[in-house]
Amino acid sequence: MNHPLNSQHTIHSPPPTRRIISSLIKTSLWGFFETLTLNFVHFIDRHIWSNFHSRFMRLIHHRFGGIVTPFDISLENNPLKRTWEGKTPYINRHTKNGQEFLEKGQLSILPTQEIFNLLIRSDVNPSVAICYCRDHMKYHGHQCELDAPLRTCLTLRLPQSVSTIRNSKPRLNESQQKALYTLLTRCEKIGLVHQVVFYKRYNTYVICNCCPDCCEVLAPLFHSIKEIKYHQKKLDKYNDLNYKKQHSVLTSQEYYQYTKLYKSRKMHEKGARMDPVPLVARSAFIAIQHSAGECINCGKCVERCYFGARKMKEGKLVYNPDLCYGCGLCVTNCVTSAIQLKKRPKPKEMSPLGIGIQHDHPHFS
Repeated sequence: MNHPLNSQHTIHSPPPTRRIISSLIKTSLWGFFETLTLNFVHFIDRHIWSNFHSRFMRLIHHRFGGIVTPFDISLENNPLKRTWEGKTPYINRHTKNGQEFLEKGQLSILPTQEIFNLLIRSDVNPSVAICYCRDHMKYHGHQCELDAPLRTCLTLRLPQSVSTIRNSKPRLNESQQKALYTLLTRCEKIGLVHQVVFYKRYNTYVICNCCPDCCEVLAPLFHSIKEIKYHQKKLDKYNDLNYKKQHSVLTSQEYYQYTKLYKSRKMHEKGARMDPVPLVARSAFIAIQHSAGECINCGKCVERCYFGARKMKEGKLVYNPDLCYGCGLCVTNCVTSAIQLKKRPKPKEMSPLGIGIQHDHPHFS
């Protein structure tokens, strides 16, 4: 993807030569270590232990992961304002407990609660990096379901804490902000989820625009949810056959299925109780049906809801807010503007598939 930022030679005022060299060395070493580790994990997963990748991701919970972070345009209720020229300006700023809040319409947000405000305060590299996840999957013959381009990740010169970025002033001028806004808008149209990837105590080093089938953070979550549903489906089938066995006579085919499921029932019971791979923290926002009467049940928001909060049942939209991660893709994909993002009143544990997943959420501190 030809990105406007690629034409910028620098984003900030040029730092001293020693600092540039030091930043490049440290960032390169971290990138080399990360790539080497992920390649090693994938090698074991493919050739030695088929479930090693998911187990490794569970092991590094609270040490590595991603925070879903919506984009500015998903906070706009009016589709006409979802452009750089037409967007609603932040009308006021106020400070509470040493943190700067921005007021946009009826929303008061922290800079880190919205991906654009986070990026313009970060020490962003002038060029867009190749997405490791998508590039790795392409190398192994996997075609991205969204056909997303490779250059979508924005790397930081050095890892920075979210709290440091939150308290920083905007670093980019208007033309640079517009170029960044254009990139994020393209990613939004493709259907990529914006994420702040972190390690340890929310030190972030890259801002990702992720597809659900390739991402090292999102893909394990969705894979584990599918696995849990598979085990639950097998358990439901076993319970149905067991009930029929006790109250009626099973056919020969049903008895064969019952015998097979009986032998594997403990495995399915354990699998159904398993929590999804806990690497993704939800955003500080949640989608609401702003105007249910305007919903035409077209299903376009279902296509963009990768977390399973929206489903079509008998031609009607069914929405489960407990599964919403607040990415905002359903808002920008709704043809009738019947959906809005609202601030969550407080962090809430996910259910039913996310039981046990907890994060110290930086958006609510």
